[in-house]
Amino acid sequence: MPVTKMLESTVGESSCTLGATEVGAQLGLSAATINAWAKTNRMPAYRIRRSWLVLRVEFEAWVASTSTVPGQSSSTWPDPLASLPPYLSLNATAKVLRVSVPTLGQMLTQGDMPHLDLGSRKRISLDALRTFLDSVRNDGPRVL
Repeated sequence: MPVTKMLESTVGESSCTLGATEVGAQLGLSAATINAWAKTNRMPAYRIRRSWLVLRVEFEAWVASTSTVPGQSSSTWPDPLASLPPYLSLNATAKVLRVSVPTLGQMLTQGDMPHLDLGSRKRISLDALRTFLDSVRNDGPRVL
């Protein structure tokens, strides 16, 4: 069973992000190769602490942009975060960023990402998530 299918069966839905292991599994490469490509800007990726993540839509657009098949176009790719609600819980945000909830809590405490503090609850706006992802994006090829 492919890694993406295993993720979908355990999460219940397809995640909008992929880890280096999942990208490597889809391309038949090691996670170390994917990490090296992300580090050297050969592919679009986002550095979250010590890991790299890739937005699924950007990955698919990047793969299509490397195709030698005539007629493939990546001009109609949807917004990768469009299906998310305007405010995300810590659990939902941690799932998107592929970090643990305690790690996300540290990131919020250190001021890495703006958030709403609603007493005992914290929420991250979709705009804040987009801004954060822009700040940690490598300078890999932009195909969207």
